[in-house]
Amino acid sequence: MKTNTDMIHYGSKSDYLNKKPTYISEDGGLSSKKATSSNSAKKMASDMKESVEGADISERAKKLANKDNLKKNGKEIVGAGKKILEEAKDVAKNTLKSPGVLTDFLGIGGSGSADEVEEAREIDTNGLKPPINKPAIFFIRGFELIGINDGGELKTMADNLPETEYYSWQDEDKMIEEIKRRPMEKPVVLVGHGMGSDTAVNIAQKLNKAEHGFRRVDLLVTMNSVGFDNDIIPQNVGKNLNFISDASSMFNDGPNIAKKSELTTVNNELRSESHDDIVESSEVQFKIFNGINDLLFDWKNAKSQSKSQDPKSS
Repeated sequence: MKTNTDMIHYGSKSDYLNKKPTYISEDGGLSSKKATSSNSAKKMASDMKESVEGADISERAKKLANKDNLKKNGKEIVGAGKKILEEAKDVAKNTLKSPGVLTDFLGIGGSGSADEVEEAREIDTNGLKPPINKPAIFFIRGFELIGINDGGELKTMADNLPETEYYSWQDEDKMIEEIKRRPMEKPVVLVGHGMGSDTAVNIAQKLNKAEHGFRRVDLLVTMNSVGFDNDIIPQNVGKNLNFISDASSMFNDGPNIAKKSELTTVNNELRSESHDDIVESSEVQFKIFNGINDLLFDWKNAKSQSKSQDPKSS
């Protein structure tokens, strides 16, 4: 009977432990199970290290991780929260007719409210700075975080229209000041997205006061406005183009309504794009550009006709 020379004989348990079975390693050689496991673990660790060290960290991730950007993004989030709460408070204030537990809880009513104090602090800076002899065409971005959706298509549009300025939704007071530096006959165009749309309507409402001469906003463009009570377009607005996403949104104002239809034209357009994609729609961009160009063309023509009819100009 032929004996299998590959068979290993063990004299005892300790003898077995000292003569561990061999296995085929990944490189084709012989090694013990323990050695193979150890080598595999080392190889895996080495591969992981190379993968991590060679990982392509995107610019977006670097921006998010930047300490200064984290601080700015924190302020953006806090500011947006305060704005939404303030608007909710104003809605409640206008809805509730008598003081009670809810009004006390919200801090509404009584003299010396936050709004009254803020109005008392307003200073008319018109005249302290030289006038700006050009139209006010402002593009107003909404809530954005650095490294995620900063700038984008709205800034691209602003960069490709002459004499256009780009602002944050938080620059409301600054924009009002800049508009007041323009002569009354200069056109005013406000283009906003999200919370930027809400700010644009706020600006129009504030300009619609005697203290600002009921300053006219010739064109107001709102894209998926985020807010509570800014769907009533004041009488000082000539035309409002309102683009609304078909997707439901908790804070979306929805369709806009003219306070006085004989003075203001409101065009509500329901769009299939999402909140962010509305700004990227080439069709929406074309309508905005076309609306601004038509306005400036008509204004320049009216200005030329006025000069030709003025006897002093001849």
